[in-house]
Amino acid sequence: MKRVGVDLDGVLTNFGFRSMKYVFPWFFYVLLFLIPPNRKMVEALRKWKNLEWFIYIISARPKQGLIKKITLFWLKIHEIPFDYLILVGAEKGIAKRKLNAIKKAGIIFFIDNDEHIVDFLKIHGVRNAFFRKKKGN
Repeated sequence: MKRVGVDLDGVLTNFGFRSMKYVFPWFFYVLLFLIPPNRKMVEALRKWKNLEWFIYIISARPKQGLIKKITLFWLKIHEIPFDYLILVGAEKGIAKRKLNAIKKAGIIFFIDNDEHIVDFLKIHGVRNAFFRKKKGN
């Protein structure tokens, strides 16, 4: 079965960072709960799910239990299909932690909105795509 991975903030949401240079307090992530999903990306996930692909969401959101619970609830209420949610944390070294998660899961393709992470993954042999939201969408 094929395995695909996507970033959360800036790919599945309509809001995100290109680079996590700051570590935000936990309550900041509660506010992200109010952000709507990117409907086009959700539709792509549904198509992949219909093809019986495994979907991994790999995010630099902090690993604390409350943030994971909020994230899981957000995914549920927006009916976003996925099989695994992996939070790698927002501290320095995000790209390496995402790479390790991707390799461990056997993901064949990964989508991220941070071009530095995309470049890092490409250098390390991961097929991936740089997601840039088009203006007006």
